[in-house]
Amino acid sequence: MLKENYEVVSGNTTYVDDIHFDNEVYLYVIRSNYARAKIKSITPPSSSLLFLTGKDFYAEMPAITFPGTKVARMPVLARENVNFFGQPVAAVVTENRYDMEDIADEVSIDYEPETPITNVYESMKDEDIIHPSLRTNISTDNEI
Repeated sequence: MLKENYEVVSGNTTYVDDIHFDNEVYLYVIRSNYARAKIKSITPPSSSLLFLTGKDFYAEMPAITFPGTKVARMPVLARENVNFFGQPVAAVVTENRYDMEDIADEVSIDYEPETPITNVYESMKDEDIIHPSLRTNISTDNEI
């Protein structure tokens, strides 16, 4: 065994999980378990420092656009619809990391599942618009 790796191998070193700060809090993100659905209602937990949904906190992820493109900017927390499995829907902030998952399990989200569009050619027909504000599923149409 190499001498410089002894602390790591023996577990006698400081790992990220060993670092703690004063007034430390923990964030748990609750994600969609549907590929596409409408969010009908969200029931908050009975206790937490902070509970956020897309209706409480609205911000969009940054996006790079090019001339002639239409880009749907993804919200940090979904507001009315989810468009992919695992999309962030709500967030819980707690003081204790061990209570975090128990408190998050109290959150109830009522979804109305919709049929996901999983085929590029079907999406190009624009029969079922994913982002209504764009009025099309086609981001850009260029010939090279």
